[in-house]
Amino acid sequence: MAGPFLDRYLAGDSLGVWTELLTLGPAVRSSTSAEDAYAVARETMQRVRRNLDVIHARLLQLGYRFQEPEAAVVPPPTATGALLKEIERLLGPLPLSLRVFYEVVGSVDLRQSLDQITRKAWPERAREPELSQLGDNDPLQVFPIQDLHKQACRRHTVAGDTPPRLYFCWAVDEYHKSHYSGGENYHVWLPDPAADFRIEGMYEIDEYFVEYLRATFAFGGFRGYVETLPDDDQRCRKVAPPLQIIQPLAADLLPI
Repeated sequence: MAGPFLDRYLAGDSLGVWTELLTLGPAVRSSTSAEDAYAVARETMQRVRRNLDVIHARLLQLGYRFQEPEAAVVPPPTATGALLKEIERLLGPLPLSLRVFYEVVGSVDLRQSLDQITRKAWPERAREPELSQLGDNDPLQVFPIQDLHKQACRRHTVAGDTPPRLYFCWAVDEYHKSHYSGGENYHVWLPDPAADFRIEGMYEIDEYFVEYLRATFAFGGFRGYVETLPDDDQRCRKVAPPLQIIQPLAADLLPI
């Protein structure tokens, strides 16, 4: 049975709904909102999964070469429920968005193969087709749940019954995705009982996971690149990929 949050989400107010769920903090898991919030998260991640299937097929049609083709879009393993139960026993609650991502989506790795990608700093980039520049724009990646499970078990074994919070790396940063060093990988502090989590390590850019996914799908699976603000070289922002090839990749994707 739909609740007020899900009704609004289905009516098109995805941004407003996720903003309100985030403001609830830990109370999002209370009896009055838990079922409704979970329904929104599940609907969101079902759309994420559908969008990824579409983008994956379109990239293959374009001739895009994945760094790890077998890992590009992987559904949840059959043991996902048991793994989540064990992870939350060891760590405490996961953010609703991350938990349901693992339940519904699984894992994703849209990194481009090193033998196809051209980077911004390379002088030959201007002569290369746009296809070869895609992977230099923060392709979507979320590590498999097995990675989180291993880290949760390791942290519990080392620290005992009351382990410190886990700084979980769920994806490498845009520079490592382009096959060179340059930034801090994307992390989340766990446990976290909220609806969504702030991405740590993205050059202090204040962006939450669902917000990041929304922007990534607006650009066909590629979030864009970091640049410093023109009036403050100590602060950064994400910039949309300056590529025409993005438009057909992003066409008709489901809003999240």
